[in-house]
Amino acid sequence: MPTFQVAPIHTMPSPTTLSALLFQMQNRLGMYINPPTLPSLMNFISGYTMATRCHHIDEPDILRPFHDFVAQQLGYAESTAGFANMILAYICGFSPTDIDWPNFLFQPISAQQHAQAIELFYQLLTAHQPSR
Repeated sequence: MPTFQVAPIHTMPSPTTLSALLFQMQNRLGMYINPPTLPSLMNFISGYTMATRCHHIDEPDILRPFHDFVAQQLGYAESTAGFANMILAYICGFSPTDIDWPNFLFQPISAQQHAQAIELFYQLLTAHQPSR
């Protein structure tokens, strides 16, 4: 009877925080979410956050200050639209000073704009967490 050897599997270390998970996902985003867009990533983050709360896992809310950081970096007066909407609107060419949010939400967004929004999200997240 033949014997088989199992090759060791190279695995990535398990992330222990949302921030670490987001950076681990960066290069293979489509493996984690579909489609690989900022709204899909926001849904993933919401699910992750809900799961940590349901399982009483104490994790700092890194995104609460991130909304304000994005607003400041992109020139928005406030962050109530959330970082995902602010980044998408910015990429789509809407002016941060006089944006009509209901109008923006009904605009088609191209695959290229979604890719640019993901890229800008990670640039801003990196700038917000320089000690990672």
